[in-house]
This record gives sequence, C-alpha cells and structure tokens, in this order.
Amino acid sequence: MNDRPPPPCPECRRIKAHYYAADRAGDRPAAEAWTTAMGRHLRQAH
Repeated sequence: MNDRPPPPCPECRRIKAHYYAADRAGDRPAAEAWTTAMGRHLRQAH
C-alpha cells in the first residue's frame, strides 16, 4: 500500500513556483494573487 500522495500536477508546480518567487521578493499582492490562482485551479482541475 502506497501512503504517499500523488505528485503535484504541472500547473500546481507552476503556480507554487510563482507564489514562492513572489513571497521571497516580498511582493505581497502577487503572492496573494498566486494563492487565489491555486484555489481556482484546485477547484477546477482536482
């Protein structure tokens, strides 16, 4: 039995990468926008 979750999809990876880049740069509005994008993606795709 495999207890590990499946790997994230390419779009999840892309959104996370952009979110982390914005967060590291201190760009709060962009980080919030990427958080919203992830929520929409999760509801639509998963």
